Amino acid sequence: SNAPLAGPVSFSLPPGALAGLEGPPPATAALLAALAGLWPWGRGRVAGPPPEACALWSRPAWLPEAALARLLDPTGEVPRPALVAALEGVGLGALAPRLDETANWSASLEEPERLRLAFARLLLSRPALVLVGEGLSVLEAEELRRLIALLRAALPRAVVVMAAPAPEGAERIVLAAPEGEALPAARAAQRPPRRAPLIAWLRQGFGHARE
Repeated sequence: SNAPLAGPVSFSLPPGALAGLEGPPPATAALLAALAGLWPWGRGRVAGPPPEACALWSRPAWLPEAALARLLDPTGEVPRPALVAALEGVGLGALAPRLDETANWSASLEEPERLRLAFARLLLSRPALVLVGEGLSVLEAEELRRLIALLRAALPRAVVVMAAPAPEGAERIVLAAPEGEALPAARAAQRPPRRAPLIAWLRQGFGHARE
């Protein structure tokens, strides 16, 4: 079908912005895919970082059977202390001794643990644009807020767009019904979260470079 999923929408987000995407789930999912360079349909223009600098965090359906360290860092370039710090930062510190273990992680980890593992990988990949999809309801709202705060503290220039409920004070991007108009976004200042050891590692580029 060629029927539009939403009405016209226009927005611009500066580095470090946090925005909540509101609207029908098919429309928000399509817009996230378009921002990531994965949605070839529709009309309009998307200007932003290249697809390789974007990361989508959503419910992981499957994890390959591989060493835990390789799941966190497919490049093999991140120092071991940074991998440990990432696991500890997302509440999976108990897995640190198993970094070299190859296992069926999809079977051995519960879904909330798989989500936190995916978030740790997201932190380590240092994207410029983070897209938070639907399907994170298995996480407590407070935990989701804590993880997003950790991300924003560790990568202060990354733009975060959330289809899941965004924290209070986030900008709003509202997708109207196809026959309507998109509502304007509202801006609000954010208080910077406290730094943590993981944040220090990430801001230093894992000890190789500084922002």
